[in-house]
Amino acid sequence: MVELGADAEITRDEFFDYGRRFATSHERTIAGTAAQVADYLEEVFEATGSRGGFMLGHVPSMPDDLTAIVDLLVPELQRRGRFRREYKGTTLRENLFDD
Repeated sequence: MVELGADAEITRDEFFDYGRRFATSHERTIAGTAAQVADYLEEVFEATGSRGGFMLGHVPSMPDDLTAIVDLLVPELQRRGRFRREYKGTTLRENLFDD
């Protein structure tokens, strides 16, 4: 309703299609090798001037996605100097606000 407006009328098929796309984040899905995903993240990061980072999500039924992020993407970003290799603080608060 927020996106379409309070008076919008859609068909049942449109409703389910919208729900499927929203639930899967299909339009915001990035796929590729670790280097390709890192290239994309760097491109968006530089183009938008964002210094806040990215929110990465996954489908709970696909735990291998998180493993791929940790084992493949994070090392690629570290190699490029885009992801820290160690934490200075001993608490989450110290590490989130260390800059």
